[in-house]
Amino acid sequence: AEDAMKNHVEKEGSLLVIGSLSDTLLKKKIFSAEIEGLLVTSVFPDFNSPVGYLRCRACWMIQRFSEVKWTDDGTYLRTVIQLVLQRLSDPALPVQIEASKALRYLIQTPGAEVTI
Repeated sequence: AEDAMKNHVEKEGSLLVIGSLSDTLLKKKIFSAEIEGLLVTSVFPDFNSPVGYLRCRACWMIQRFSEVKWTDDGTYLRTVIQLVLQRLSDPALPVQIEASKALRYLIQTPGAEVTI
């Protein structure tokens, strides 16, 4: 159990560092091209994590990277909007708050009006 908890703490710390550097990462083409994959593979699953602070951090990451350029047909944007909307009714209040803040950024994203 301790190893699993350690992994959650390490992941949360890693996402905090990456999210804190979002302005720089989005401006540099070499990094910005990788953000979409990072969000899909490492952040999207955390929206349904049993660990509350990872669900909260997932919502925060979407706020930090709301300007990411989605390269698919709009499926990823629709998916993330649905994930954030689900977290609005999360049992943990901090997750609900971060989800509402993330939604504020997402509704300004081109193409979001189709989903919302």
